Amino acid sequence: MIVNKVYKYTLIVACGWLLTCTLSYASEWLIYNVQGYTLTAQNQLKTFSALHISDDKVKAIYQTSDQWQQLPSTINKVNGQGYVILPGLTDAHGHVLGLGYKKQNIDLTASRSKHAALQKIKQFASEHPKQQWLTGRGWNQMHWHPQAYPQANDLDLVISDRPVWLRRVDGHAAWANSKAMEIAGINANTPDPEGGQILRNEKGKPTGIFIDRAMDLVRVHIPEAQASDKQLLLKNTLLQLAKLGITSVHDAGVSGETLALYQQLAQQHQLPIRVYAMLSASADDYLQWLPKAPILTTDNMFTWRSIKLMLDGALGSRGAALYKDYADAPGQQGLLQYSLEQAIKQVQSAFQQGLQINTHAIGDRGNGTAIKLYQRLAETNRQQLKHKQPGRHRIEHAQIVDPNDMDLFSELHLIASVQPTHATSDRDMAEQRLGPQRLKGAYAWQRLKQHGIILTGGSDFPVEPANPFYGLHAAITRQDRTLKPRASWLPNQRLSREEALALFTQNAAYAAFQEKILGTLEPGKYADFIIIDRDLFNIPENSIWQTQVMATFVAGKRVWPKQDPFQLKASTVKQSN
Repeated sequence: MIVNKVYKYTLIVACGWLLTCTLSYASEWLIYNVQGYTLTAQNQLKTFSALHISDDKVKAIYQTSDQWQQLPSTINKVNGQGYVILPGLTDAHGHVLGLGYKKQNIDLTASRSKHAALQKIKQFASEHPKQQWLTGRGWNQMHWHPQAYPQANDLDLVISDRPVWLRRVDGHAAWANSKAMEIAGINANTPDPEGGQILRNEKGKPTGIFIDRAMDLVRVHIPEAQASDKQLLLKNTLLQLAKLGITSVHDAGVSGETLALYQQLAQQHQLPIRVYAMLSASADDYLQWLPKAPILTTDNMFTWRSIKLMLDGALGSRGAALYKDYADAPGQQGLLQYSLEQAIKQVQSAFQQGLQINTHAIGDRGNGTAIKLYQRLAETNRQQLKHKQPGRHRIEHAQIVDPNDMDLFSELHLIASVQPTHATSDRDMAEQRLGPQRLKGAYAWQRLKQHGIILTGGSDFPVEPANPFYGLHAAITRQDRTLKPRASWLPNQRLSREEALALFTQNAAYAAFQEKILGTLEPGKYADFIIIDRDLFNIPENSIWQTQVMATFVAGKRVWPKQDPFQLKASTVKQSN
């Protein structure tokens, strides 16, 4: 047994199995010779050269060596070798199981033609001859020539004896082969469900493309993974996020089963990073979970106090709800998955119980409807809210917001939960879908800020890569990682480096009611921090996305990497299963 208090970090080993290792950093320790950055409450940048940690909290930060050299010799002092320290980064909108499944199944993200996608599907099928359903994600017809939806017939040419189900990159459309539609009983007489669409050919026959809630018609027939497999997948995926410098994730729309799995992991102290979960308002057991809210662990590693409502679709599949027709598809205005009255009914109980309501809205009509939803909820519950703080309700994505709706957005104290990499990957497609006029409210981060709206940031992984430095780069430059377009896209909406860092740190903490314990490296807050290989505030903007994470710490405990970045003596290490 090691004397003095110790901390644990989680180590990824072969085959994804986890071992717990103990390393004797003392309960109170100091890392010095670093270039440290944190933000103040006013978003001002503050630098430091040493970070003092006691147990799981920040005890102090020091600007000069004189301030810490008088500390007792019993405090373990670690040389940070000049590396840069930042507060731990939060992804305020991701899908953890979705990312895990993407790595396990058919990944079509890199396919730049239908032919390339079909070849990858064929190869996966041959490598997995016993897999009952072939599933995957990532195709994007906007990268193909021509930019046309694929069809079931295309899939049938490469695999016809097993069902195939492939979600579009944004998750708001799916591509099925004929076998999958046969199993689901889909034919020309199948009606479109409310909030969804089955694409059909000129004869009325389903083509194999399902939009938004129409996807449920097939998805319910896909066998579910075992709970134990899901739990292991959650744990391993969270460790992968830690490797990227993410110390907290807001899992945007989980089932009751996933909520329970997170609870179990938290109770077993097996969550490597913090999880703030949003229960899906469309989950089968949604109403059964509401009386159990909120759920907060004493170590703040797991929190559930919010729900997620899907209000419209995505631009790429033309499911995002617009006030006017799509510029490239006259007669189409997208889909609302719920009418305003239906949405109110769906979230009323959660709102009255004091849960945070987080609404997915991408199109301007989707965002306008979401704003009206919050307005109606506030009006009908005015007496209940009289002595309460604003609920910090969020609009997830807030991609296209009519400038005329922004004042009410602000008056209702709504948070805009944005994903900067969407702006760079959607750029060309968004211009086609919207036309020039509606670009005034497109990915309009500075315009939202000028209305006094707080922004928080995420990636929407697996739609986009989970790497938060890609998001920081996109927010700051409005360019993709090939540095296109040269002059930035809608450059007046760029964020400063301080504003971008705030998205992924203290603003994300505020959006989860955690700003008193997370988001900055201030005394009394958890020691969640990362060590990176370059100075984020003194490097060219175009290299920000190339930042590498050297180590990730949560509550003063190193969760990544498996090797000690500070070369501690071997005698200080003890390993155990």
